[in-house]
Amino acid sequence: MIVELNKSEFHNCKGIVNKSGQFEVMAIVEGNNPGCKNINL
Repeated sequence: MIVELNKSEFHNCKGIVNKSGQFEVMAIVEGNNPGCKNINL
């Protein structure tokens, strides 16, 4: 099932994040990076 999470629920993803993967994903889950909301190309 796919569910959209609120920022306050991102901590629930800690267990499924690839620790050797992208650092930005880990930072977003930890709350240290807001992510990219708007991309203007």
